[in-house]
Amino acid sequence: GQQVVSHKDMSMSDMTSQLKGLRGDAYDQAWVEMMIAHHEGAVEMAKLSADRAGHEEVKALSMAIIEAQNKEIADMKSWQSAWGLSGNEASQTMHTGH
Repeated sequence: GQQVVSHKDMSMSDMTSQLKGLRGDAYDQAWVEMMIAHHEGAVEMAKLSADRAGHEEVKALSMAIIEAQNKEIADMKSWQSAWGLSGNEASQTMHTGH
C-alpha cells in the first residue's frame, strides 16, 4: 500500500504540488496543516541558531522567527478549531470561550 508521509517529512515542492490539486475548503485545510508543520520546523531551526549562531544578525532573526511564527501557528490552530478541522489538539481547543 501507499506509505503515508507526514507533513514534517515533505519538502516544500512536495507540499506545493499536493496543494495544486486542491481548491476551497480542502485547499485551506491542507495549506494550514502544511504551514503549521513548516513553521514548527522553522521554529525548531531558529531555536538551534539562537543558541549556536556566531553572527548576532542570525541570532536576532532567529528570535524574531520564533516569536512571529509561534504566533502564526497559534492563529492557524485557532482557525482549524473554528472550522472544525483540528486534529490532535481537538480535546484542548474545544473548551475555548468566545
